[in-house]
Amino acid sequence: MPNFDLHLLNLNPEDIPPKLLKQILADTALIEKISDRVYELLRHDLKQQRERQQGYGRRG
Repeated sequence: MPNFDLHLLNLNPEDIPPKLLKQILADTALIEKISDRVYELLRHDLKQQRERQQGYGRRG
């Protein structure tokens, strides 16, 4: 597995050095880990959006 910090996920893909990007793309386990993290972040975001929408409906 390449030696890099997963906090790179907060960067724009164009900001990731090409050599590191090649290492990431060559590592299927790492791609799966990144995909799982993206899915987790999307689920969290959707949950927050639903909670905000429910809160708006209670104002009145």
